Amino acid sequence: MVFKTISKAGVALILSVLLSGCQSIGYYSQAVSGQISIWAHQRDIEAVLSDPSVDTQTRARLQIALRAREFASHTLKLPQNESYSRYVDLERDYVIWNVVATPLYSVDAVQSCFLIVGCVSYRGYYHKEAALEHAQQLKDDGLDVYVGGVSAYSTLGWFDDPLLSSMLARSDAAIAGLIFHELSHQRIYIKNDTRFNESFATAVERIGLRQWATAQGENQNLEEYLALQKKRNDVVQLVLRQREQMRKAYLDNVSAGDEKLTLVKQAQFEILKKRYTELKLSGGGTLGYDRFFASELNNASLALFGEYHGWVDAFERLFEDSNQNWATFYQAVNRLSKKRKVERDQALRLLSI
Repeated sequence: MVFKTISKAGVALILSVLLSGCQSIGYYSQAVSGQISIWAHQRDIEAVLSDPSVDTQTRARLQIALRAREFASHTLKLPQNESYSRYVDLERDYVIWNVVATPLYSVDAVQSCFLIVGCVSYRGYYHKEAALEHAQQLKDDGLDVYVGGVSAYSTLGWFDDPLLSSMLARSDAAIAGLIFHELSHQRIYIKNDTRFNESFATAVERIGLRQWATAQGENQNLEEYLALQKKRNDVVQLVLRQREQMRKAYLDNVSAGDEKLTLVKQAQFEILKKRYTELKLSGGGTLGYDRFFASELNNASLALFGEYHGWVDAFERLFEDSNQNWATFYQAVNRLSKKRKVERDQALRLLSI
């Protein structure tokens, strides 16, 4: 096992990257200890592959990851560093659990703000128990709350991110796409604009996967992956439309009192579940979303929908306008990132037409 030595300066940097002055010392502690634990358990992938105790499925997926990592740097022009050259067996399903909160009668998430990454719509915890404890505190404060597991995240190039066992429970194409997606955050990331960041990374993932499939001769795997992605995107669009109807319904009844707003809220979620059932009957939906819609939904459970897809079409158009040249494309995206948000959104909106 290869251990990474963490200096006091390194710990201080973790604090500055992951945390902000408005968070509690307890949150500081779990973030630092969680990240250090991951570093402490990472092993070079080549060493893992030479370990006879490693099962065949894990071995095959690690080999896919290594090929995808090389492709990302050499073909997609993503950062060439030590990220995803090491492996960590988490011995759990997720690396972190995100806690999302909204007011009882709003679809807009409460923001958590951090020194380097800016404001985001969630707070992440390395231990599920800590996430659930924080979620209960938010519920006690009268908020809608949702807790969801996450299989991967990016430290935005501040550190070399390892490949995690939670990232391997997916198809070959999905593993490659996830590596492309996370490395994209290291290439370009701007504060306080989750939609821009995630849409850019999703576009790189999708374009990169098409090129990867051609290079690997795995078009069937790509077609299966894209078909599943289309089903997922259809659900996202369904939720986004319903969420905007919810927003309007809450605003239209804001002066009617909590009793009326509660009835409005119940009716809106009944409509949403009915429309998902209709989508399923027409051949849409996925097993994952079946479980999601069978659970107890609230405003917070819908808050993050759309963040990964809002400007994807615009970025794909920008790639075409860049003559499908990655360096030219990144230069264009970087110029967009320098604009004020209102100007940036307007430019992306025009590209989406």
